[in-house]
Amino acid sequence: MTTLYIKARYTPWTLSRLMGLTSRLGILIKNISLNVEEKNSTISISFEEELNKSTHLKKQIERLVDVFEVREA
Repeated sequence: MTTLYIKARYTPWTLSRLMGLTSRLGILIKNISLNVEEKNSTISISFEEELNKSTHLKKQIERLVDVFEVREA
C-alpha cells in the first residue's frame, strides 16, 4: 500500500482537485485523512496501485497551486 502525505493550503478546491486526479487515473483510495491547522492542511491518502500510477499521481499533485510538499511513506 502506498501512502502520500500532502501539505497544502486548505481550500475546498484542494480536496476536490485531489479527488479529481485520483479518479482520472483510476486509483481507488483506501484511506484518507485531513488535518487542518489554521489555513494549512495535511492530507494523507493511502491506496494500492501500480508504481507508475503512484509516481504519476505524485507528480500531478506536486503541480497543484495550493500544494507545498508531497512525500511518500
